[in-house]
Order: sequence, then C-alpha cells, then structure tokens
Amino acid sequence: MYKEKQNLDEFCLTIFRLVGRNNAHIMMRNIFKTNIMDNLATNFSWTGKKNKKPFKDLEVSKLMIPVCIFYNDITESDFADYAFKWLAQASVRV
Repeated sequence: MYKEKQNLDEFCLTIFRLVGRNNAHIMMRNIFKTNIMDNLATNFSWTGKKNKKPFKDLEVSKLMIPVCIFYNDITESDFADYAFKWLAQASVRV
C-alpha cells in the first residue's frame, strides 16, 4: 500500500512539473486547470469557509505546493493566495 501511494505521488509530481512553465503564476494556473475541473472546484474553498470543503487539507494540494515552490521563487503563502482566488472564481468559470 505504501509503495503504491509513493508511486502515485511521484506520478502526480511529474505531471505537475510537465504542465508548469517558467512563470509561477502560469505554472499554478496550468496545474489547477489541468487537474481540477471547475464544477468540482466549486465545492471547495482554500480554508473550507461558506459550507465548502477545505482544499488546503487535500492530498493533491500537498503535492502541488512543493512543486510550485521548488520550480518557482514563491512561498507557501503565495500559493495559498493564488489557490484562494482560483477556487473563489470557479463558479464563474462553470
């Protein structure tokens, strides 16, 4: 079981690296856009406010954050700010 999870994590990290670009903003947008459908994103907020589920606690966010930090000059707070805005606008994109 542990080995399967490790393989899945490595696969996800590889995919996140591939969809990213040179720019932190573009990389985060591409990662969100290719991995989370807007109609699914409408069920989440970054912290779980307004009767939504917290995205920051999901395994996928815990995989996305280190990739974005490693390949760009951003902090976890920068990622959280971007995720907060992207999730808040999900209903507009549907």
